[in-house]
Amino acid sequence: MNIILPTTLVPERMINKPLFYLAGYAPRAGSWQENFCIEMEKLAPGFFAACPCLWQASHGLYKHRVMGAGEGFEDLTSWEFYYMSMAEKLSKKCRGCIVFWLSSASKNCYSQLGYCRGKFSADRSMGLVVGIEQGFPDSQKIRREFRLVDENFRFCHTLAGTVRRAGNWIAGR
Repeated sequence: MNIILPTTLVPERMINKPLFYLAGYAPRAGSWQENFCIEMEKLAPGFFAACPCLWQASHGLYKHRVMGAGEGFEDLTSWEFYYMSMAEKLSKKCRGCIVFWLSSASKNCYSQLGYCRGKFSADRSMGLVVGIEQGFPDSQKIRREFRLVDENFRFCHTLAGTVRRAGNWIAGR
């Protein structure tokens, strides 16, 4: 696995395996992102994950971070937009996917989710996987808004299901 942490710049030409942009709430511990990466390594060894966590050298997955071309962004928002856009672009070739896991503890993810829903409404071939844990605030509203765009949009209900669906996307299934 290759982890891209804020605010590292990795040019697209250096990303030679599938790229997952892990969107949504990133607590300092980043447990869902960590679990996603561990499980995805079993399905797609060597993948890249743009992970908005602020992991330090003591974190177990820090050793998998990519140095890239150095620090290339002034702020987290610019970094997020760069990798979200790259994952969207690469999704056209089943080489990228934007992944949301909305746990019951999630917060602060509505702007990214709304942005992605808008992009998805314009292009339903975009690689977008959304998992919603039971107890997530506003889950019914989010489901309704996505179904207005695509009545067949499928949500995952567990993190394991979210990982599988993202893995299936890059496998072309």
